[in-house]
This record gives sequence, structure tokens and C-alpha cells, in this order.
Amino acid sequence: MQLQSGQHVSIGTTGDPGNDGNNYNDRAPLVGRDSLQGPGLADWDLRLTRDIPLEKQVRMRLVFEGFDIVNHANFATFQNNLYTFKSGVFTPTTNYLTNLTMLPQGVGSRVFQLAIKITF
Repeated sequence: MQLQSGQHVSIGTTGDPGNDGNNYNDRAPLVGRDSLQGPGLADWDLRLTRDIPLEKQVRMRLVFEGFDIVNHANFATFQNNLYTFKSGVFTPTTNYLTNLTMLPQGVGSRVFQLAIKITF
């Protein structure tokens, strides 16, 4: 099992209320830096093995593995812009805190596999 809390991010605004020429670095008014915690990670993996003796020096190992067996959705990013700034007016966004992108393939996607290994 792997559990991680999300990173802290700032609540932002689009536009350029700071008038510095950068539309992507301004925080929402009256909100501190890194005041919002981002999405965390929850991942449950399971492995079961069984050794079966076949002959004197020959063994067969059965392996069953499941990755993210509870199929929990793990998101990498979310919409952290609370306002849109245009013509001197802050307008609330409609998709604030909406999940945007998933974590890379293999994290947060349920996968099962079965293996047989023979040693001699």
C-alpha cells in the first residue's frame, strides 16, 4: 500500500493582475501562498505466490499480482485558478478544483497478471 498526501499549491488567477507581463504567476487576492493541498496518491498492490515441488530439484512457482486492486483514480493536476482577471475585474471560474490529468500509465490503473516460473 502506498499513500501520499498532495503537494501544496497556490490558488491562482488567470490574466495579469500583477501587471508584470506573465499571465500564469499571479495568486488570487487575499489568499496566501501554497494554501491549498493538491491531490494525493492512494495505491494498493497485492502479490500472491505458491511454490509447488514437481521433482527432486524441479519447482514450479505460481505468481499472481494485482496493481491498484481497488482501482482508485489518482490525479496529477487540478484546476487551481479561482478567478479570471480581465479589464480590471476578477470573475470566478466555473471549473475551480476540477481534476485535469491522471498520473502516468501504471499508477492508478488496475492491472492483473499471472506468471509461472519453473526452476531446476
